[in-house]
Amino acid sequence: MQHTQSAWKNDHTVSFYLEGTRQSIPFAAEHLLLLEQLLAQHPPRLFLDLGCGDGILSHYLMDRFPHSQAVLVDFSGPMLEKAGQR
Repeated sequence: MQHTQSAWKNDHTVSFYLEGTRQSIPFAAEHLLLLEQLLAQHPPRLFLDLGCGDGILSHYLMDRFPHSQAVLVDFSGPMLEKAGQR
């Protein structure tokens, strides 16, 4: 487990995931659309994004619900840096 945790603190691992692996997640776009449709009934004012990675989910939601605020949490420094850039 320790090896896996330290891997996410490595810039190379994070870049490899963001540039290649994430695109192969099955039905990712459909998951985002479903979440958006569910939240549209009760738009969030504040939400917590645990394990936020590069902030893709929070970015997606805040783009669709611009009055929302988000708290992003991740133990990976490189991922949080990417989230800040996003």
